[in-house]
Formats: sequence, structure tokens, C-alpha cells
Amino acid sequence: TRRISRTGGGAALRALLAFVLAIGLMPAIPPTALADEPESGNAALSETSVASVFDANGQTEYFESISEAFSEASDESVITLLRDIEINDSVTVAKSVTLVLDGHVVTNNVASERAFIVTGPRFTVDGTAEGSKMVIPEGNAESFGFVKVADQSVVTLRGGEYSGNTDNGAFVKVFRNDSIDASGSSVVFIDVTMTSNNRFFSTDTLDTRADITMLEVDGGTFQTTGQAFGSDVIHPSKIYFTNAKVTAGTGPCIEVCGPNATFTNCTFTVTGENPDNDFGTTAVATSWSGSATINGGAYSAPNGYGVYVYNSGGIITVNSGAVSGGDAAAVAG
Repeated sequence: TRRISRTGGGAALRALLAFVLAIGLMPAIPPTALADEPESGNAALSETSVASVFDANGQTEYFESISEAFSEASDESVITLLRDIEINDSVTVAKSVTLVLDGHVVTNNVASERAFIVTGPRFTVDGTAEGSKMVIPEGNAESFGFVKVADQSVVTLRGGEYSGNTDNGAFVKVFRNDSIDASGSSVVFIDVTMTSNNRFFSTDTLDTRADITMLEVDGGTFQTTGQAFGSDVIHPSKIYFTNAKVTAGTGPCIEVCGPNATFTNCTFTVTGENPDNDFGTTAVATSWSGSATINGGAYSAPNGYGVYVYNSGGIITVNSGAVSGGDAAAVAG
């Protein structure tokens, strides 16, 4: 027969009752006092919030300025616009983040610089929601464009409309100079619509490795009164255009200066005339050992040359597709 100690049980019961009584006499603590206060931003949406930041831990904060949202965002955060915004000073993108336009408009008022300066490993702009835009207003005649790539990064613009004139700039430029070096970066355009008076993409002379894709354009429509795309690289890094429509005024639609480029089922058209510029009105040009391979599509310059190898040297291979020019279909300078 198991023995049961009733004395020990009574002592335990008295201790339990004392503990319950003590808890009952403690002052009430507001639930908010137990929660961790955010170090910055606001836990609640307000009428003045311009963006939300959803971090990798599933937490959301709201900010009243886009600069603060980017400054406080952690790696792999998603920044979503809550309203149309104006950017008057460049915003530094120092982390791997995604900016979701969510149908809103970003007006770029930044003069003599670009709206976003990328130093982090990744910057993605999601403009897939209807109405998503970035614009340079007519009043900003000194804009250089939208994105400055100032360190090695992967920059992706997916969907959306990008428009406005630049002061001899480019919407996205990858830099390499005495103070910064973004060699090794990749820029990706996916189904974007771009309109300008100058280039949509350009680079300094980069030291990007041959195995890296420096530019990839998948779909989209691009229209400029000047040149459309420029690339300058020491090693034959990769460029891919697929199903893209590019219309340029002076041309070329693209100058392949050093890279190894492939164009698949694209439509490139130059509308200007040869006397209008020093580069030759041409749909595709190569220089400094650059190479271009054309696989389907149409590449035309009604008042110029379909394709042009500049006198610094290059290769253009047409496997399929239509190449035409009012002066000549192909020229080697």
C-alpha cells in the first residue's frame, strides 16, 4: 500500500495560495508597456505616412518620408508606397530592398544627380501595379536620371512607366571612376515603358568580368529622341535583349562597346538621318571589340544603316531576322 504524506501536501497548498494572493495584489500593467517600442517609424498607419516597410521578420512600420524609410529598412525589406511622392534630394539605397510603387507616382525633382544612389547589394523596383510611374517633370531641366549604381549591385526595374528628359544623362547609369567602382553590377529591365530625350542605360568604362550579365532587357517599350542604350566595358561581359521595342531619334539604339550582346526577336528603329550626328544613324553598332548576335526581329534605319561596325573594331552576326537601312543595311567603318 502506497503511503501519502498529508502534511507535505498542506504546506504546498498554503504556498500556492500565498503566491496567487500576491499576484492578485500587483498593479495592472497596460499591455502597451509590455510591448517593445519601435526604435523609429510608427507601428500604426497615420494620415502622414508615405511608405510602409515590411522587414524579413514579418514586422511592419510606417514612415513619413521616403528617405527615412530607406535609411531604417533592414536587408530584404519591402518598402511600399502609400501615396504619390516627390523626391527633392537623392535617396541612398544601402541595403538589399524592394520598392513597390503600388500604382503611385514618384516625381523626381533632384537636380544634377539621380533620384536613387545604390550602394547596397540589390535594389528592385516593382512597378507592376497599374498606374505605377517615375517621372522627371519639365521643370527639372538638370536631372541626370533615376538610378545611380555606385557599388556592385543587381538593379531590377520590373514593370512601370519611366519618363522625362535628362541633362545628357541616362535613367540608369553604372559608375566607375577614381572614387567609386560599380563594376560587376547587373541591370535588368522587365516589361518597362520608358520615354526620354537621352539614354535609358549607360556606363563608365567598367571592369566587369566576362561571365557576368551587365544588362538584360526582357520585353518593354523604349522611345527616345537621342541614343537609347550605351555600354562600355573592358571584358566581353554579357548583354541580352529579348522581345524589346526600341525607337531612337539620332541612334544608335545601342552601342556595344566591348560587351558580347545577343538580340532575340527585337524591333529596333532609328528615325533620324545620318547628317544629324557623328555616330551614324544605326539600329545596332559595335566598337572596341564588341560583338552582337541577332536572332530574329527587325533592325532598321530608314535614313541610315541597319547595323554598323565602328572603325575601332567589332563583330555583328545576323543569324536570322530583318536588317535594313535607307543608306545601307550594314556598314563597317
